[in-house]
Amino acid sequence: MQLERSGEQWLLTAPLQARADEFQVLRMLTVLDARPTAQLPATDLARYDLQTPVARLTIDDTDYVFGGINSVTREQYVMRGDTVYVVELRHGAALPSSPGTLIRRALLAELDQPTAISLPEFTVRQDGGKWTITPSNAEMGQDELQSYADRWRYAVAATAEAYDGRKPLHWIRITMSNGTTLEFGVLQQSPQLVLWRRDLGLQYLFLAAAGQALLGNPATIAHTSKK
Repeated sequence: MQLERSGEQWLLTAPLQARADEFQVLRMLTVLDARPTAQLPATDLARYDLQTPVARLTIDDTDYVFGGINSVTREQYVMRGDTVYVVELRHGAALPSSPGTLIRRALLAELDQPTAISLPEFTVRQDGGKWTITPSNAEMGQDELQSYADRWRYAVAATAEAYDGRKPLHWIRITMSNGTTLEFGVLQQSPQLVLWRRDLGLQYLFLAAAGQALLGNPATIAHTSKK
């Protein structure tokens, strides 16, 4: 896996391209501030299980090679250059087991502000600072419609991974305040919602309740909550 810093954000560039989860990246980078309890010469690599390391992390041009775990102290051996350091297990535990672990699970970028959300059954749109829903519903207030738009704006999936090629059941289109429109293919509706974000080539899985909050007509949801 390969990550690169671009401006204010981290990007996963291999084996797929995606926005990276900043928290997961920062977890990996804690090895830079590790406080070893011991420093040993890298002369007997087999003793530290470093001949066949469990992982290799390269930060800029520096390699951090992760070896075995001391069964007594429950610390891990990490080699940098010609020195083996004994560090806390959390540094090795922070290394991702798969590329999917590093993908940012937020559906939209931080600055994205939806002004229209179109599903097959209804459309929620902002015009002149006022939200409307089509087909119209006289009982729907601005608070309910704003809340619905915010569900999409701040939606965070349970998992994110590369698109698996399934044909979408139908499409959802979200228009942003800058005029761009994003397309999301609905690959699955139950028991979990799976959305394909077409421009990124990624699919996002939402648990049942979160998926229903995104797909459900805000008029129906609001009516149910008032009972």
